[in-house]
Amino acid sequence: MLFGNPFILFSIFKWIDKNEVFELEVNEQQLYFIISLIALITLFFIFKPLMKLIIGLKWYHFLTYIVTILAFVNILWLINQVKFFSVFESHAVYALLSIIVLGIIVVITQFTKIILSYWKNT
Repeated sequence: MLFGNPFILFSIFKWIDKNEVFELEVNEQQLYFIISLIALITLFFIFKPLMKLIIGLKWYHFLTYIVTILAFVNILWLINQVKFFSVFESHAVYALLSIIVLGIIVVITQFTKIILSYWKNT
């Protein structure tokens, strides 16, 4: 099982009655799929106005930074699932530190570009 104990879902969502779900002949994988799909649809409608705002403000570097972080975390998760190597907590701290340093580098680069363009215009 991908997420460990399948019945942990019933302890998270108290309103889901395990017996009623299984009486409907919905197995565990289908239940995970349905809940995941509902969560993705909800997140889509939550993030859509946020993405419109970010694009409207022309914060393309911020958007690229967020997408880069998501891709990086997904790649680490996939590598950990395939068991090429195990990401221990100490390694996760260094991965988080590298994400923060990348953010700092992007911010410094953007501020430098803004300051240089301001000096050129004056």
